[in-house]
Amino acid sequence: MKIIDYTYDIENAQFANDTFKELYEIDYDKILYFDIETTGLSSRNSTLYLIGVLSYEKDKLHLRQWFNNDGYSEKELITSFDDYCSYYSCLIHFNGITFDIPYIRDKAARHNITLNNINDMKQVDIFKEIRSYKKLFGLDNMKQTTIEDYIGIKREDTYTGGELINVYQRYVARPDKEREHLLLLHNHDDVIGLTKLLPILNYKLLFEEADIISHKLSYDDNNLTMEITLNIYKCFRQFFNYYHSFNQR
Repeated sequence: MKIIDYTYDIENAQFANDTFKELYEIDYDKILYFDIETTGLSSRNSTLYLIGVLSYEKDKLHLRQWFNNDGYSEKELITSFDDYCSYYSCLIHFNGITFDIPYIRDKAARHNITLNNINDMKQVDIFKEIRSYKKLFGLDNMKQTTIEDYIGIKREDTYTGGELINVYQRYVARPDKEREHLLLLHNHDDVIGLTKLLPILNYKLLFEEADIISHKLSYDDNNLTMEITLNIYKCFRQFFNYYHSFNQR
């Protein structure tokens, strides 16, 4: 197993903190962004080869990757990742409730690993939070890369997870720096991308958490009209956060 660490400066830490406190009552330094890479969808017939996480540390972003570089380090990856989670209270992911978390749990059971931290953490699935806005965004699908393209996020990685399965298998058979870079880069960009998708959660604030002061229904000539009075300060603040963060990229 290899462990790789990166550190980056961050400009919008206060935005992240404000948004998550309002939505989920969580301090941003207790958040862990999370993504995994596997050679298939079934935990029985595939290999977990990479776990990536990212956290806020004051004005820095810290990204860590656990890489199954020999093809036999799944147990080490899962154990080390679960230990790392002990400080944090919330995992953020994209479709992780459906795939990543069940996959980790199944693999842990197969390796007789007791998960001491992951199972107690709050889960925020960005996909689950925004999937109902597919028509509003006018998108063909709600894949992470599709949404990144929609809001103008650029990534260096050009591969899909499926395309990298063969790359990993070749790497295990004959390790080399070029293939390792491609594998690490894809996960790196997935995890970094989660932080850049954060502003899109303001749609949830606007449409689902709006502060409605009053409302009135009226019916006239076969038309039903609803008049809603909103707390305009709160709505404008949410729109400002959304606009400001996107222009900070």
